[in-house]
Amino acid sequence: SALNQNLIGSTFGEAYKLKLPRSILFTEGLSVTPAWNNTNAYSALGNAGLSLPVYKNFALSLNAIDTFLNNPPPGFKKNSFQFTTALSYTFQ
Repeated sequence: SALNQNLIGSTFGEAYKLKLPRSILFTEGLSVTPAWNNTNAYSALGNAGLSLPVYKNFALSLNAIDTFLNNPPPGFKKNSFQFTTALSYTFQ
């Protein structure tokens, strides 16, 4: 079928972590995956998050993830956005 492809590609990515005042942690990442044998087949992913200390070893995490697929199968969208929250506990 025309939808099945054997692609040759690479992934290029970066990650960034920043410690802010009051033990707040900001993380960010980006990756791009181009296909070398079909220039229309590429995807990208970006994410950003904050971790906020709440009480003693508890932290609140707020994260956003955005994914993009240039050639999605019929019936699928190119872009997907997710927002998540979490409460975490750190053992010491």
